[in-house]
This record gives sequence, C-alpha cells and structure tokens, in this order.
Amino acid sequence: MSTTREMWHAAGRAARDDRKRLLALQGLLWSGPLLVLGSFLARLPDPGGTDDLRRPLHYVLDPLLSAWRADQDLALFGYVGLQVLLLALLWGLFGGAIYRLAAVDLTRQSREHGREALAFARRHWRGFVGARVALWLGILVPLAGAVLLALAGRLPGWIGAVLLAVAVGGTILLAIAAVVVASVNGVAGFLAGPTVAAEDSDAFDAVSRTFTYASHGLPRLVALRLLFAGGVLIGTAWRFLRMLAAGGLAWFALRTGAGPDGLDRALAILRAAGPPPDAARLGVASYDYVVAFALALGAGSLVILWLADLVSRICCARMGVYLVRRHEVDRVAPTTLHTPSRSPGHLTADEAGFIEVGRVEAS
Repeated sequence: MSTTREMWHAAGRAARDDRKRLLALQGLLWSGPLLVLGSFLARLPDPGGTDDLRRPLHYVLDPLLSAWRADQDLALFGYVGLQVLLLALLWGLFGGAIYRLAAVDLTRQSREHGREALAFARRHWRGFVGARVALWLGILVPLAGAVLLALAGRLPGWIGAVLLAVAVGGTILLAIAAVVVASVNGVAGFLAGPTVAAEDSDAFDAVSRTFTYASHGLPRLVALRLLFAGGVLIGTAWRFLRMLAAGGLAWFALRTGAGPDGLDRALAILRAAGPPPDAARLGVASYDYVVAFALALGAGSLVILWLADLVSRICCARMGVYLVRRHEVDRVAPTTLHTPSRSPGHLTADEAGFIEVGRVEAS
C-alpha cells in the first residue's frame, strides 16, 4: 500500500513538469491539422462534400455525421479508423516522449531533457504505435472474420441456409475472441506505452505485458486505474477552475475598460465564422475582425494549455499504474528503469530489449 500511495503522489508531482506540458502542447497543436488532413483524405472519393475550411470543426465532423445520417456503417467506421490511426502515428512520438519523461521522473532517475525524450520516442516509435495497432487488430481481425463467415448466408437457396447455420458457431467464437481482446484493451491497453518507455522494449513485450498484468488480477488493475484517475480528476479540475477564473476576469476587464460594443461585434463575427448576417446594423468594421481573432486566440490558448496539463497528468498516472503493477507481478523495484546502452558491445537479454526472455528465465 505504501508503494501505491507514494507513486500516486509522485505521479501528481511529475505531471506538473513544464517539459511534459510543452510536449503535450506540441502534440495537441499538431493534432488539429492532422484531423483536417484525415477529413481531406476521406473526401477524396467524394470531392463534392462540404469544403468550408473556415469552420474546421465542422469540416472534420461532416464526413462522420453524413455517414451516420446515411446509415453507412462501413464509411463511418472507416473514417473513425483513419482518424484514430493518424492520431496514433502522431502521439506515438509525442506521447512516447511524455511517457519516457514520466518514467524517468517516477523511478527517481536523473532528469532528461525534452529533446532526449523525443529522441527516445523516435527510436521506439514503432513500438509505441505497433503495440496499439496490434491490440486494435486483435479486435478487428476476429470481427472481420465473423462478418466473412456470415457472408455465406447470402448464397441463394438451401446452400446459403446450411452454410449460415454452420457459420453460426464460428461467428460466436470469433465474437467471443473480439470481446475478450476488447475488454483487455479497454482495461489494460494503456499499459503498452509505459511498458515501452520504462523497459526500453518493443511492441511484442508491450502487448504481452498488457495481457500478463491483466491476467494477474483484473479487479486490482481496475482499482489502481480508478485510484490514479481520481488523482487526475482532482488535479485537472483545479486547473480547469483556474482557467475559468482567468478567462472570466479577463472578460470582465475587457468589457469594463473597452466597453461592450466592440466585444459584441467581435462575438458576432466568431459566432458566424465570418461576416454576420446583421453586420450593417451592428456596424462591423475591418478592425473588428482583428479583435475577434485576438479573442479566439486568447480563449483557445487557455483551453489548449489546460488540455496539455490534462495529457501530462494522464500519462504520468498511467506510468504510475504500470510501475505499481510491475512491482506487484514481476517483483521489480519501482526505481528500476531500463536505459539503452550508449556504448557498443555485448548486450544481455534485458539490455537488448528482450524483456520477455529475462522474465521467463527468472520464473
């Protein structure tokens, strides 16, 4: 219990590090253009869709809503899968760097610079991304197999009926496999990133540890995750209240000093994402667009800074859960951190990244 309590407090302290927040901020700033790129790629087969980039949120959500309204399930899942894959590729770099910084801080090793963490994430980028993709494929492949088996029912006459009856059993087994992997992924899938960051390992070790730690007591893992999630909520709620207070005070100062007229015109421009319908009545001028841009930039800065802090807290909490669970299952001290060797020569199994070999030999 003392290890869990100490790690819980340490994760909260580590999350307040500006290096992690800066990396999270960079990842968030790149996520927006990446989502727009994903929406553009999804529109290539149908270039006649909505192409209004002045409203980027609508531009990103329009393919999803259109597929939902048209009951095009395959297009909907395909679009979501494309966007998730693009974000996974991006956060395999920035998220991996934050995990590495969290691992160094929580194991009480020497502090790393952000550029060193990014270099580590670039070297292990395939591990960070590959582990997540492997877990997703563990769900999608059985599900796709079940759909393919069910296609036998489309054959005409009694042949289709007989084949469909035979396919029912296989479809049920594949569905069970998909649900099992999905449940493990939903509860313990977050351990993949911390595994690569703390063990200097690859995607295989990350996936195997995810299932190993889940099999050694799922209720305990759920309890740890909820405990550390509570710490994230406490920290981010306080940060959120501070953001609201800062925004409210800034708005009060602006309205008190500059008056409401100019701000009302700027808000009308922001609501319309351009010239408002009643621009003549409001007396909107060209300089009001500058004020609207400044307001949007200020509000967006407050929100994105809060989101960067939230990402940092989530990554540190996940690393804390991983270190506690590793101590409980593998009996590895929470201060243990595997670091890539800086000098060439013969490597042990652990140093080379084959963590599973070392663990099998130890057991």
